[in-house]
Amino acid sequence: MSVLLFTGHRLDWLGRATPRFPPELVPVVLERLSSTLDDLQATEPIRAGVCSLAAGSDLLFAQACMSKGIPLHVFLPFRLPDFIAESVSYLKSDADRTPWESLLHAALAYAAQVCFTSEAYYNPADDQFEQCNHAMLDHARLVAAADHALVQALVFVQEDQASLPGGSTQFLDLLHQEHIPVLNLSPTLTA
Repeated sequence: MSVLLFTGHRLDWLGRATPRFPPELVPVVLERLSSTLDDLQATEPIRAGVCSLAAGSDLLFAQACMSKGIPLHVFLPFRLPDFIAESVSYLKSDADRTPWESLLHAALAYAAQVCFTSEAYYNPADDQFEQCNHAMLDHARLVAAADHALVQALVFVQEDQASLPGGSTQFLDLLHQEHIPVLNLSPTLTA
């Protein structure tokens, strides 16, 4: 049995100079997440998926977990209205047709557990995203220990990206430091 910890890139914001996760990759990434979950479940049951819910790979992971009946444990770094504004409904390409906010509300309704690591307003000067990442890792370990399960990480991260505080690349660095097994679905996929 395993507890699956997820982190990954958000969908590219409008005007991003170097594409990292353009909207045309959404169906490809969702299919890759779904098939990877099938492969993992074929070898051992997944006790829970632990993630946040930003537009992009987080919400696609949550959607894949919901479709497979995998319990979801959700972590948000600050108040929900601020999270939606900062991480879900930000300006994206006109090509994006994914209903991110609807997916967020569906995931929140489905989740076995929702944890806000801070009730504060979003403050870019604080390390709220980094604290959320640490809380997700601590929680995954706690759930795994209760069931004598393994913590594994499934990530969608370009490892050559700058490691920004609280970002997916920094979280991936932490997972490596903590010797958490990582499976990277590499966002260099093509549509």
